[in-house]
Amino acid sequence: MSYLAENKNKLHTEEQCLGIILRTTSSKRTAMSQQNQNENQENEEVLLQEFKREAVSYFNKFDRNDRNEVIKHLQTNWYLSTDDFKNEREKPKGVISDLNPGNSSSCVILIPEEEGLKPLDYREIHQIIRELMYGIYILNQSPKVNLEANYDQTSTIKLPPAYLDTRIGQVLSTVDYTLKCLWHGAYFPKDKRAHFNERWKSHLDTDSSSSTKSKKMTYKEFYSAGIQDVTYDPEYGSIYDGIEREDLDDKDIVEERNHFMKHVEQLSMQMTFYQNKTFNHKDLYVMDSDWLVSSIVKALDDHVDKMTHTSYERINTRLQLHEELIMQCLDNKNEIRRMLLLCKFISFLTPFFMGMKKRMKIPQRKRLLPDLTGDECRTERELPPLILGPDFKCPHFDFGGNYFNLHGGVLVDIETDPIVEAPESFSQMYNQIMTESEELLSKHLSHDKIRESYKVPVYEINGKRYYAVMLEFETYYSATPQKPLWVKAYSEHITMLKTSKIVNDPEQQLNEQLRKYFGYRKTVKIVQTMTAPKAAIQKGLLGLFIYLCNKNVHQPSRLNKQDEQGLSLLHHAAINNHPEIIVALLKQKMDMNVRRNNISTGPTALHFASRCGALDSATCLVGIYAGTTVYDQDGWAPVHYSAFFDHKPIIKMFHRHSAEQIDMHTKNKFRSTPLLLAASSGALSAVKCLIQLGAEISRKDSEDNGIVHLAALRLHTNVLEYLIESNYENAPVWKILVSMLKETEQKKDSAVKCLDVLSTSKPGHWKAILEADAVPALVLLMYSDNEELQAVAASVLCNISQEDDVRVALTESNAAEILIKRLMSPNEDIQSRSAIILSDIAYVEGNQSIISDKGGIEPLVELMDSEGHDVLVNAVNAVRVLCDGNEINQNAIAECGGIPPLVEFLTLVNFEMLQAVAASAVASVAAGNPKNQEDVIKEGAAKPLVDIVNSLKKEDVKLKAAKAIEALSDHNPKSQQAFIDLGAQKALLKILKNQSVEVKEQAACALWALAGQTKTQQKKIAKDTGITNICGMLLDTTESIVQVGCRMAISLGREDIDYQNQLANTNAFEQLNRLLQPQKYTKNVILMAIKVLGILCVGVATTNNKVTQKRIAEERTIPTLVNLLNDPLNDPTGEVQVEVAMSLGCIVLSNPHNHELLRDIKDFSFDVLLDLLKYQDEEIRLRAGMALAIFAFNNTQQQFAIREAGGISYSVFQDFLESENENYVCEAAFQIVVLARVIVDDDQVTLTARGVTILVNKVKSHDDNVVVRASSLLASLAHTRAGIPDAMVTVGAIDILVERLASANDQVRSSTAIALGYLTFNKTAARILLSACRNTPGLYKKMMENIGKTPKISEDFLQDFKRAKIVGLPSQCLEINGGPPVKPPSRRDVRPTTAHSIRTTSSRAQSGRKKSPVPSVIISKSTENSRPSTGVGTNSRATNSRARPLSAASSTKTRKTSPSPETSFKTRLSAWKNEK
Repeated sequence: MSYLAENKNKLHTEEQCLGIILRTTSSKRTAMSQQNQNENQENEEVLLQEFKREAVSYFNKFDRNDRNEVIKHLQTNWYLSTDDFKNEREKPKGVISDLNPGNSSSCVILIPEEEGLKPLDYREIHQIIRELMYGIYILNQSPKVNLEANYDQTSTIKLPPAYLDTRIGQVLSTVDYTLKCLWHGAYFPKDKRAHFNERWKSHLDTDSSSSTKSKKMTYKEFYSAGIQDVTYDPEYGSIYDGIEREDLDDKDIVEERNHFMKHVEQLSMQMTFYQNKTFNHKDLYVMDSDWLVSSIVKALDDHVDKMTHTSYERINTRLQLHEELIMQCLDNKNEIRRMLLLCKFISFLTPFFMGMKKRMKIPQRKRLLPDLTGDECRTERELPPLILGPDFKCPHFDFGGNYFNLHGGVLVDIETDPIVEAPESFSQMYNQIMTESEELLSKHLSHDKIRESYKVPVYEINGKRYYAVMLEFETYYSATPQKPLWVKAYSEHITMLKTSKIVNDPEQQLNEQLRKYFGYRKTVKIVQTMTAPKAAIQKGLLGLFIYLCNKNVHQPSRLNKQDEQGLSLLHHAAINNHPEIIVALLKQKMDMNVRRNNISTGPTALHFASRCGALDSATCLVGIYAGTTVYDQDGWAPVHYSAFFDHKPIIKMFHRHSAEQIDMHTKNKFRSTPLLLAASSGALSAVKCLIQLGAEISRKDSEDNGIVHLAALRLHTNVLEYLIESNYENAPVWKILVSMLKETEQKKDSAVKCLDVLSTSKPGHWKAILEADAVPALVLLMYSDNEELQAVAASVLCNISQEDDVRVALTESNAAEILIKRLMSPNEDIQSRSAIILSDIAYVEGNQSIISDKGGIEPLVELMDSEGHDVLVNAVNAVRVLCDGNEINQNAIAECGGIPPLVEFLTLVNFEMLQAVAASAVASVAAGNPKNQEDVIKEGAAKPLVDIVNSLKKEDVKLKAAKAIEALSDHNPKSQQAFIDLGAQKALLKILKNQSVEVKEQAACALWALAGQTKTQQKKIAKDTGITNICGMLLDTTESIVQVGCRMAISLGREDIDYQNQLANTNAFEQLNRLLQPQKYTKNVILMAIKVLGILCVGVATTNNKVTQKRIAEERTIPTLVNLLNDPLNDPTGEVQVEVAMSLGCIVLSNPHNHELLRDIKDFSFDVLLDLLKYQDEEIRLRAGMALAIFAFNNTQQQFAIREAGGISYSVFQDFLESENENYVCEAAFQIVVLARVIVDDDQVTLTARGVTILVNKVKSHDDNVVVRASSLLASLAHTRAGIPDAMVTVGAIDILVERLASANDQVRSSTAIALGYLTFNKTAARILLSACRNTPGLYKKMMENIGKTPKISEDFLQDFKRAKIVGLPSQCLEINGGPPVKPPSRRDVRPTTAHSIRTTSSRAQSGRKKSPVPSVIISKSTENSRPSTGVGTNSRATNSRARPLSAASSTKTRKTSPSPETSFKTRLSAWKNEK
């Protein structure tokens, strides 16, 4: 018991001790907590004081006016100013209303990366975040910028005061200024703007009328100050190039331009940034922002009624083109692209922070990097005026050399579509992005010193890269207790500012601000008429306006009073997009749905905001529940205005609040939907937007007009093009337009005009027009009595008639008849277009004749007297097409007198297009028509054509002139000579070096046409062309140029060893070998290359050229040719094989080395050649025989090989020998002589005699070409087997060849001279020829002149003639040729001649002044018909080393008994007497 009691006492004592300890500890904790709390309060107080000083510093950066504006804006934001504006309101849709961060204290925003831009920097991003924190959380202002015009033509940059001197203000201002500069075409660089603005201000000396007393600044002064054409910037250098320049001679165009400039002060260009979609996954947000440019037409003051819907459409048509250009080109410059990316980020953060503010979260300021310095964020306040220089390229405006200011601005749409869940690919990377982004931000914040750059992390998701920006939030309270602490400091300072008097003298301030915008005189008027509130609204002067409201607080009727146009102040605030002034008016108890003119059907402020694109005003009014379904006197609701006037952001805003509005009908007789109204005004962006939002496409108005009808009736082809591209089933554009062609005159007119535009807008539209069966309907319109309909219908057909299917459709519609009739229309456009269509349908087979038969030629020729340039061009072109390959039409043109005007047009140097088409027509009229060729040349066409080719004109003109030269020269020696005399070949060689393939090709073809059909002329042109140019042609990739190069090479090198060797010294053979590749070149090119290779190996009379043969062997061409021989490109005709055989024969001709190379190729066999002799094509058989003849020429080994391969039957040649074609006969005769040992069924002697006889007889042919060929072949045979020259002599070849030397044809003379030269190696032939030369004056000279540069002629013959000439020629001793008179000789003369007497006579002859150089002759006393002889023949034989010397007696005897020359030589004596 005592034990228990003792223990109980102990326990009680311990409990007491424990209690004491616990109480002591608790007291200590309480004391410590109180101490910490006191310390925290002290720290908070210190921080609060610091933040208060910061707040003072922040607001001190504003001057008094700006500070006043800050406070007034703070109190008048319709959504953020909850303490000052108590009206009921609806949350903006999208991010603001949907945002739900929950308990999260951080988030990451993913910004799409744009390629090629400087990376985003975290410090710059945090600067933007900080500025938006101040603007949205503290000052209740969202970012935007607007340019307001001042009276002195400068522009004030109107930023919400919260964004003055901020990076946001800088970015918005720069983007806006660049946009306006692109719109107007001129700009001042930033570093020169401020300086010039000061100079501009100091330059003005304004009197009470606001007029400038000082001299007006000229463009030179602007230029010296730094103004530039915007196209000087390389990134914008070509932005206006695609704009068609307006024809200022067109009255309609001038009127439209003047109408546009008349309303230019009411026009502005506005950029809106918006969100396509907003994705999020937990705290991860994906930004998808974009921007658009829209034109604003303000309906202000007296312009409200004057700006009718039709007037608006006329202006908007131009403005849409301007919008499109800006949208396409603004981001060409990387600096601007980067600023646009920052603007997108700003546009995302604006509604994001507004939503976060309502959910009481604010970014942690301490988790932001240091801000940028004030100088880095300085914003401009004013922009100087601009002026367009005389050479500026922008065609949008015509200010007539006057200054102008800029209008417009940049807005941020605070409403968005609902937030949607991000794709799974984003959620998969969520943890990684959040963790790494936080780590990197912490790392950046840990640095004490400011670094040059702070990297923003980038992640690739679904192939697209995103910047990841981390934001950390803390709790935000706007009311007591305000959090965070810095917000409390700023709020307290703002409260103090609200109660203080910021502006000391409001009236003075009122006058100063009004004078800045309106000038002195207008300001006085404003004050006197008590319209200052309206003026303040127009310029967005909120502080000034509120002062005026407060001033009239006891007279509210003044604020409610409407002006002379029936507009209230609320209407003006809505029109000018000032929602803060709307709020100020509503705070004055003004009705938000007040009607114009105070009548029940007048438009409301929301109507005006919707009409003028005032997005902020419209959003504000809808947000405070202004009526969206109220109608005005026209039966239009606000949504109808936004659709008609093309304001996409406002349409989307209405749809977010009430989806039914997009199909709301107007309450008037038309019952139009917004989509129908948008289509009728050409509001393309509105049409797209409404359709995307689900508007019903098939709706029609009360007159049964749908969107296609309405767009067409108002000629809005931009809407029609969009509907065509979208291919909506309920809007078949083409079908509806064609149906309209058959309805009322108005619909016909509208539809055909739309078709006119659409037919050229896209390349494939012609097919759609054709498939819609529009061609017959358009042809039918050509029969209309309405001249305008005729002209436009012709224009549509003209636009599509170049397509073959359309030409067929026109033919089937019998269009030619009405088109020919319309050629005689008094309207030049109809004439011109009808000519074009006729020229197009003439391409259809048979239509050339149809047009001619229907009388189309004569009116076309008559149109050549027109004064209209287009008419002339198109009429001439129609003539060209009608004559192309049609001899009947060619003759008809000549008969109608069409040639003289065509030639005249060639001389009109100032009309290049007419020259070009005239040259083409000349080519067409003369091609293949010798009479027309001669008539054109007689008219003097040659010189202007050569002048055109020689000129500096465009390539196309030269091309057509070269084509005409080709057509006129083709197979016409007279024309060829006319052009050659004018140096046409030199002119063509110049353009042969042109870069244009087409021009080069035509130049080459024209050159070859000048070469004619004679070898001599061809060689001359080839020489003029030069080896370098010929090799260049062989190198070309164009087939026709390569072929001309090959022909030139043939002409130059045919039987001319020197030129063959020159070609061998170039890379010609390398190129020719390259041309043998079947996989790269066509059969024609390969055939031509093969032919060139063979010809360049053969000289005169089938002699070989070892140099060229060696080069070909070195290029390894022989194996390539053998491959082609055996595998001839799948050519069943045998052309390739036979040409290869010919060339191979030439390559191995008399060349043992090449023979060995060929023999070493196992695939080569004469069997292929012998098989070619069996082809049905006689040309192939003949060429094959010639190839075998070349192989066998002077080569018994090859003859044996051919014999071993089976030989040849005589029947192969018999048909050719009996042919009426004399060239065939010559070729066959040559072949039977060369191949006499190979022909198995006839003997060699008979064949040889037969062949020689035939060839000699063919020298007598009346066809010069046959004579040339026969003579050449005789020359070849003259150096083959022994006995052949004797056979030629036997059949009288010498006499016949000598006779042909008198031919006027140089080729005949050359070939016969060469044959005679080869025959001189035969004694008998030489003796006969020498006798002829002795007795025929000039014969020797004639032969030597034509035998060529390196003649093959016997040296013995030359020496014999030289000695004969020294002794004296019989022909020179005749009295008729200047010899001594016939008289009896003296005794001295008949005395035997001794060596002494010869020397004495010779000495006397040399010493005499005028004595004949010929020796004395002995005249025979015989009365018989005999020729005197000098004994030259005897001396000739005496000097021959192979002849026995004769005595004097035998010599004398020979002279007395020598036979006279042949009778035929006597008959030719007088013909040669004048040739020495």
